[in-house]
Amino acid sequence: MKSWLKLKDTPKWKEQTEGTSQSSGSKRSRNPDGTSQQSDGRTHIDINDDPIDLENDQPLRRPVGRNKAKKAASTSSNSSVMDMFGDKFDRYVQLQETKAEVMTRMEQKMIEAQTSFQEAQQTLQTKTDMEILKMKADNLEGEDLELFQAMKESVRARRRRRG
Repeated sequence: MKSWLKLKDTPKWKEQTEGTSQSSGSKRSRNPDGTSQQSDGRTHIDINDDPIDLENDQPLRRPVGRNKAKKAASTSSNSSVMDMFGDKFDRYVQLQETKAEVMTRMEQKMIEAQTSFQEAQQTLQTKTDMEILKMKADNLEGEDLELFQAMKESVRARRRRRG
């Protein structure tokens, strides 16, 4: 059984089926006298109707197409990713800059410490060299005397190289 036959007598469909006449294959509706319908440009507006109901009478907008929906979704997801990671990236950059500054300061301190250590070594070497040069070889004999004279000669050569 066809479902239309069951529904055609219900009040919802009865209003629509009573006032319309079937045309013979034409898509235009015709008057019973065969003349075409003409619009007189007047519409009936009831001022007692709710304005909300009038707004609902307007046709709905078509949904967004597939390509535009994909584009909008990808743009919004990209911006949300940038919003989410943008702050973290900025913090990361700041951290790296701070790290570079700390490393530079540490390198400077290490260079200063090395310089200070080298100066202390040179001072100690100079004191030792001066003590060697002041020593007298009166009580030394043989190999000890030769070793002492070689040490004095190396100290003198080192002092000449330094200037």
